[in-house]
Amino acid sequence: MDNAAGEGYLNIVKWLHQNRKEGCSSKAMDQAAAGGHLEVVQWLHDNREEGCTPAAIDGAAANRNFKVVKWLCENRDEGYTASAMEDAAQNGDLEMVKLLHEINPDLLLDIADDEFLDEFSDEEPTDCVQMVNNLALDAAASNGHLNVVRWLDANCKDLDIVPAMEDPITNGHFEVLLYLHSALGGVYSAYDLNEVWDSLREETYLESNEELVAWFTENYPRPDEEDVERELELVDNMDGMDNAELLGVYLDAAFGRVFLR
Repeated sequence: MDNAAGEGYLNIVKWLHQNRKEGCSSKAMDQAAAGGHLEVVQWLHDNREEGCTPAAIDGAAANRNFKVVKWLCENRDEGYTASAMEDAAQNGDLEMVKLLHEINPDLLLDIADDEFLDEFSDEEPTDCVQMVNNLALDAAASNGHLNVVRWLDANCKDLDIVPAMEDPITNGHFEVLLYLHSALGGVYSAYDLNEVWDSLREETYLESNEELVAWFTENYPRPDEEDVERELELVDNMDGMDNAELLGVYLDAAFGRVFLR
């Protein structure tokens, strides 16, 4: 029954339900959802008790099955993991990204066995959502999906722009890089920029994107180690400060330019 559901064979699922006792597992609905078989998902929901797991929405989102994801979010409470948003952004599926963004965050945060959220289980819910949004930004930027990058920047707060610049450089997505540059507005973290430069030094395929590397080098020269250390020390000393603008003023006074976004 699991396999039949995954292939969308509702007539076989119904026959097995009526004539056999083995039943099915939660994989039936998970696989049906991933395959985009909404009618099968709905029938299992109405006639079986096994339910599904977060893999149902994850799989449907990864495979661009918008109607299935929407129905599951409205009728089931198993939720989804960070990979749903990340895969949707990686695919350039803007409508899916919008849907997952608008859904009650509890559908994401209730996933006890999600490794990503386990790592940040002590964080505030809004912080976890922010982390997922940053994963989506990285995935969209890495694959050159400028429309998704624009939407995330316009609709999500406190995105980490600088780390998202790395993959567009190495993958040759100049338009995305230029947009991220404009979104920064000259305000960024020296620490984040230093991390990007560390990663770029380790890449082996930069020669194919010399123009992008040259542009990045000119516009974002590697910060001095002393600047990075001083920024970290200053932020540590101001831990708990709520006024980000005030923090920027202090950084500007310390370094002659604003680093922190």
